[in-house]
Amino acid sequence: MFSRAWILPLMAALMVSEVRSHGRLMKPLQRSSLWRGGYDAPTNFNDNELFCGGFDVQYGKNDGKCGECGDPWQLPRPRPNELGGEYGLGIITENYTAGDTVELAVELTTNHWGYFEFHLCPVGPEEMVTQECLDKYKLKTIPAEKPPVFPQAPIIEDGYRWYVPTHDRGFFYVKTELPADVRCDRCVIQWTYTTATRWGQCDDGTSALGCGPQETFQNCADIHIQ
Repeated sequence: MFSRAWILPLMAALMVSEVRSHGRLMKPLQRSSLWRGGYDAPTNFNDNELFCGGFDVQYGKNDGKCGECGDPWQLPRPRPNELGGEYGLGIITENYTAGDTVELAVELTTNHWGYFEFHLCPVGPEEMVTQECLDKYKLKTIPAEKPPVFPQAPIIEDGYRWYVPTHDRGFFYVKTELPADVRCDRCVIQWTYTTATRWGQCDDGTSALGCGPQETFQNCADIHIQ
């Protein structure tokens, strides 16, 4: 846990870091990053900035809501990263087997601590994913070998939150368990990254860095499960 002597300089540094780019789901390859995998898809050089429009938009304008695939909530459907949008092409980037433990990969270009969560939704060929469907299939994750890097907020060990284990930038590999009873020609995996850079109120009434509303990153990838 950080001593309080570090809080002010740390928060000042974080205010600077939040204007930089952040992270993306690389395996399976998220929709805004298809071009990085050689697919015939539009280029999005800001594919690591899919953060619900930013903290002020998400919480100041949209009451904490975010488009399922990281777009600002207030945009009309299909939003850019949804099926039918600029980057939502429905291209399958990985093939999996039901019930398997698979390794996902996230690249953080700036590490904001916090944790990842993954959701799954089976959809039809022309069907747009909904958060209601995604919430039915939360994916269990296997914790990292190193303890979490989480400044002060309490750790919630529910099996679904994968806490970032280092301060480093680069690739983080997450093992997750696919449900044994879900098979689909096309499923959508949603990656959500809840950061831990803001000071807020915790559930127990105390205040700490990482508690309360945080900047959120999100995107979707299309997969097949046999």
